[in-house]
Amino acid sequence: MSLKRNVYQLLFGFPEDNILEDQIPLVLSFSLAIFSLVGSVINFFLGLSPIMIIAPLLSAIIMFFVYYQSLRAKNKFLYKVIMAIVSYFFFNFLWFFNSASVGPTLFLFLLYFFFIMMIFEKKSRILFSALLMINLLLLFIIEFYHSDLIPPYSNDKIRILDIYSSFFMYLAFSSILVLVVKYYYNLERKRSKKSDQLKSAFLSNMSHEIRTPMSAILGFSKLLDYAESEKERSEYVEIINENGKLLMQLLDDIIDISRMDVGQFDIYTKVFSLNSVMSELKKVIRLSLDQQHKQLVNLKMIAKKGDIAIQSDENRLRQILYNLLSNAAKFTSKGEIQFGYNLLDGKDIEFYVSDTGIGIKEEHKNEIFNRFYKVENSVHSSLPSGSGIGLSIVKMLIEKMGGSLSFDSIYGRGSTFRFVLPGVVLQELPEPETPKHASYVFSAHNKVLVAEDDESNLKLISNMLRKMGLSCYKAGNGSEALKVFTENPGINLVLMDINMPLMNGLVALAEMKKINPGIPVIALTAYAMAQDKEKAIVAGFDSYLTKPIYQDVLADCLKKYLILQVTAV
Repeated sequence: MSLKRNVYQLLFGFPEDNILEDQIPLVLSFSLAIFSLVGSVINFFLGLSPIMIIAPLLSAIIMFFVYYQSLRAKNKFLYKVIMAIVSYFFFNFLWFFNSASVGPTLFLFLLYFFFIMMIFEKKSRILFSALLMINLLLLFIIEFYHSDLIPPYSNDKIRILDIYSSFFMYLAFSSILVLVVKYYYNLERKRSKKSDQLKSAFLSNMSHEIRTPMSAILGFSKLLDYAESEKERSEYVEIINENGKLLMQLLDDIIDISRMDVGQFDIYTKVFSLNSVMSELKKVIRLSLDQQHKQLVNLKMIAKKGDIAIQSDENRLRQILYNLLSNAAKFTSKGEIQFGYNLLDGKDIEFYVSDTGIGIKEEHKNEIFNRFYKVENSVHSSLPSGSGIGLSIVKMLIEKMGGSLSFDSIYGRGSTFRFVLPGVVLQELPEPETPKHASYVFSAHNKVLVAEDDESNLKLISNMLRKMGLSCYKAGNGSEALKVFTENPGINLVLMDINMPLMNGLVALAEMKKINPGIPVIALTAYAMAQDKEKAIVAGFDSYLTKPIYQDVLADCLKKYLILQVTAV
């Protein structure tokens, strides 16, 4: 790194961390402080009045204060205003004691105008620009009609020296301003070029990653017609299911990373039980290992016998742990995968995922969090495929949640990923009682209305319900759903798509609740973000299911409302 860049970073921090509107006041307040000191010294040697020596010195002190505070503060608006106001009064002072338009001060007002145009936005910019114009008009009137109030230079030589010395100072000041703007212009050009390269890489990778599972889904769907045995048919169905899940996960990752790039990604915190999340993940990863024919890989969860109530984003925590555990399952063919958490001082908690898989070579450790980076691209062509964006999403999610991520890995022996979330632990809960196993029985007397405008999804959900032994009514839009609901008062539950023609699900929901306030209405939607679920619950839905709908998930949801008989075993 060059000496010039080292000095710049020492004085003004990393310019990449600031926007141009914040960096300019930082640089200019420091520069103005230096130039005010120099001006005070020059005025002393020119033999100007004491006030012309003290005033620049006072300005320098204030500007050093603004510079120091701006360097430390996250919100720099207050110090921009202080700098603008101090400059405003100082320039008026200089105009009066430097012989008004006869001296060099008018050039300062021009620089001041450029300054406020660059660092302020909208209302603030208009306000300070208007004040400047009014101020200049008043100065013109004073000089034009009351020139006797303005002290003249003692002689022409002093005036010439003042004008030329001021000119060179203003030139240096302007050069600094131009250099800062030019630096940020080049920085934005590099960012734009890098962004274009990332977009090209993104489209190229996504085209490949989407087509791969789609090819398997379409190909094996066609082969189902030619399956010669039930075993062969089951094998094709399993491949279709696995590739469908892979495609769904890929689409979720694409949406997440796109939202992060445009700054539309928010964290939604709530209080939830940590052990229940961990237990669910253990079941999912165990099933994934079995489907990969890795029954000999031991999956171990380390958690407190009691439970932990934490306040965080449950969906994002689940997503982080799922990505880390999926990677561990993908690259571990023997031995053990272990995951759990440790309570740290205060309310901090550390999560970890450890495996005895292939590990990571030293040359790849700095790359694994980069988008689209896949070890198999360069070394292990036989390793399982993936999109190459899972770990980059994990890192961004953890940082967005205020945490930190680290890992250790020894090639050939395994890896351990750890991340800490600060201040999320609320309390330790007592060990829950072990529930008795229960068998659930749906009654055929239960009637369910399905409102869904997509014919394929409508048929899919209807068939799922019939296989559960439930009676089913169907509607293709909200208006039709309301009509069926009104004509059939015996309906016990409604499954409702939100985005439907003629009448959307929210309107239909409100009308149904007017007719029967106690009717359970479950939202079926492709909107999968946490805020979408919150909006649905606030709107009056009793529960919320995200597409694609799986039969076991649907059954678990229906049990809350339609179970007529529970037999403990």
